Amino acid sequence: MKQLNVYKRAKINKTQVGLLIAPVVLLSFVLFASFVIDQSLKKGVDNLGKRIGSDFIIVPMGSKKDAENILLEGSRGVFYFDEKIYDEIKNTEGVKETSKQFFLKSMAADCCSSEVEIIFYDPDTDFLIGPWISSEYSKEQDENSVVIGSFVNREDNGKIKIFGREYTVAAQMAKTGTSLDSSIYFTFDSLDTILSDAIEKGSFITDEQREGNLISSVYVNTEDNYSVTEVLNNLKENVHYEYDVIYSKELSAKMASNLGDIYKIVHLASISAALFCSVILFFFNFTIVNSKKTEIALMRIIGLSKREIIGIFLADELFTGIIGSVMGSLIGALFTIPFGDYIGNLFEMPYLGPNILNVVIIILLITLLATGIGIAVSLYPVYVVSTLDPYTALRREGE
Repeated sequence: MKQLNVYKRAKINKTQVGLLIAPVVLLSFVLFASFVIDQSLKKGVDNLGKRIGSDFIIVPMGSKKDAENILLEGSRGVFYFDEKIYDEIKNTEGVKETSKQFFLKSMAADCCSSEVEIIFYDPDTDFLIGPWISSEYSKEQDENSVVIGSFVNREDNGKIKIFGREYTVAAQMAKTGTSLDSSIYFTFDSLDTILSDAIEKGSFITDEQREGNLISSVYVNTEDNYSVTEVLNNLKENVHYEYDVIYSKELSAKMASNLGDIYKIVHLASISAALFCSVILFFFNFTIVNSKKTEIALMRIIGLSKREIIGIFLADELFTGIIGSVMGSLIGALFTIPFGDYIGNLFEMPYLGPNILNVVIIILLITLLATGIGIAVSLYPVYVVSTLDPYTALRREGE
């Protein structure tokens, strides 16, 4: 009974538990948020390269910046050139494949609570949209059907309503972390109908958009035995329209550079948090263990070994570490996962957040890491106090 009472007195109280949990919560929060942001931006940038899906992109003269913003930030610009340029590009020596698109500025549609990006493309030549399709339905896409991004919801009957007209969902795309997720894709056969319906519903359509035979961009892949430079030189001779070129590698390099700067900030925050919390935990542990010198001395006198005493305090540290780690990770999840789009916009980068399985794995890893740090910084103060001569420790406490 006496041994049990001494053991209970040696256990840390609620206030001390709170002191030990608080730094672990902070550490786990920062580690979780940093890891999720780091990985989500990396996946977003990787998907951006796949999103571009071509060696280079031809856009109207003066619209290069707007076109890059479409790819990087999901904003939608209004820029067009004559569709005749497409045939000239397609028939240029060294061009392997081409695909054209027409961008309609963000519009509120019946299907969605927020604005969606409406894009027109040619399924017969497409090599950009198809690779992202995750679920296909029975009907192939025609003028009465649509491909939707992962953020766009379809009705229970497999249809969505755009400007008062219903369209069958031919396919839905996987989540990409880019503007694809909030986009709706029609074939060019639907362009006139969509414009007419949009006008009828009161949406603003420019005079330029009302004109026929216009496109916004042309995606180009080159033949294997031709370099991009060679093909661009051939385009100068063959194309009789003014245009700008977006280089995929250049855009990817720009993103990689921006990502590197963000990584430095995120990693610095993680390291700083780990050091700060480790120092605080060490101080709290030393203070708490030092306050238990009498109990530790009594446990030594009644026969407990140093190893058993250390085990008692490490069990407390394990408990507070697990609780604090899970709490901090869950708080980090609440701050990072629901606001993924906002975080991506804040950094002006594509952002692809983790799924539920990834979140669980991250929480487990953070729990192991944060708990390990907590145990590591508690070993020294526990060991020092447990090695004190028990009679000397009791005499000092009584003085």
